Amino acid sequence: MTASELSVSSLSNETARDGTLSTKRASVRRYALLDCWRGIACLMVMVAHAGETAGMKYTDGQVPISEFAGQCVAALGALGAGVQIFFVISGYCISATVSGFAEQQKSVTQYFARRFWRIYPAYWAMFMLMAVAVSFSEMALTQGWIPSPLHNRHSPFALTGSQLLGNVTLTETWRYHLFGSDRNLFLKHAWTLCYEEQFYLIVGLLLLFFPRRFFQSIVGVTMASLALFVASAFHLIDVTGFGFDLQWHPFAFGVLVYYRLNLAGCQERQLIDRSLFVVALLATVANCVPWNWSELSYRIVRGLAISTVFSWLLIVLYRWDTALVALRPFKLLAMVGGISYSLYLVHAPIVAVLARVLQRAGLSSDLQTLLVTVPLCVGISLPLAWGFFILFERPFLYRPTLLQASPNVITE
Repeated sequence: MTASELSVSSLSNETARDGTLSTKRASVRRYALLDCWRGIACLMVMVAHAGETAGMKYTDGQVPISEFAGQCVAALGALGAGVQIFFVISGYCISATVSGFAEQQKSVTQYFARRFWRIYPAYWAMFMLMAVAVSFSEMALTQGWIPSPLHNRHSPFALTGSQLLGNVTLTETWRYHLFGSDRNLFLKHAWTLCYEEQFYLIVGLLLLFFPRRFFQSIVGVTMASLALFVASAFHLIDVTGFGFDLQWHPFAFGVLVYYRLNLAGCQERQLIDRSLFVVALLATVANCVPWNWSELSYRIVRGLAISTVFSWLLIVLYRWDTALVALRPFKLLAMVGGISYSLYLVHAPIVAVLARVLQRAGLSSDLQTLLVTVPLCVGISLPLAWGFFILFERPFLYRPTLLQASPNVITE
């Protein structure tokens, strides 16, 4: 979720007879509507988090939903689908960067340098700011300056050495499989960044070993991911938290959309369009049917529905991209999308504290959540995210070692 330009060249629709990508180049216009989708996705996640405290009584089954306002609050949780949208866009953008990587004679070192500077400095800044804030709140709690309900996060000093390493390196979702203490994310919403980093790592390795067969190798990784997931479902292996679990496939769909819009031939485009439409339709219908789903089955169907429907929308809307982004509402959404990484980092602690403060002040009804809590969370998070973007994200957007084509990075 960044404000960097996505202005790239891609390969022509032709491919070489040996299956490698052709060296013939063709100009590809920037898909500007992606900035708007970033803004929409980030707002979706933020609103979902803002309503999470009030909606917990419904998700836990403590209270039956009896009023329309309650139905709306309970439905806010579905807006967490913005994370899947982020992952799909990330797959598209990274594909735009690495398409024709070998022909452009770019080094894998450049690729990893770009990923490092775009993600880690802003994340580390937020980590340190939160460490200071939580440490101060612990002291304030001890002194009786704030009530205990407003302090809901343990100090980073309580992390073990292995947990701290996993948090700092964004490997905590899978680090515990290999060594050290159990999983413990200090910034809870950073789990999405852990998946982003794994996707970037896998792409970098593919560029290193298969620089001229990137899209073919993505297909291979996707098939391997499916096999590992099936093995995990039968308890033969545990891939929870790794980039090969259910979260890989939204990235793969993003790669597919890029290939469809920029590289595929006529027959391939028709096949992709029809297949995506059928899968999206079936997954959406299955997601709406009140079957007795297991938690795993529901997550699979829901994730598939979100990823395929959004991928299909990206393809359909591509032809109207220029006209749509010229409209004022889309310009405003693009502005939000431009600071979406900072907004994603900043909003979670703000929303968590503000929602509890408002509930403690008596604004706890469903209607008050919709009309007061959610708007306040959005209204306060946006300017603070802009300040964070200016101070901690923008200075690292452009560096001399970066790739000339620098896509927006999507992280929830």
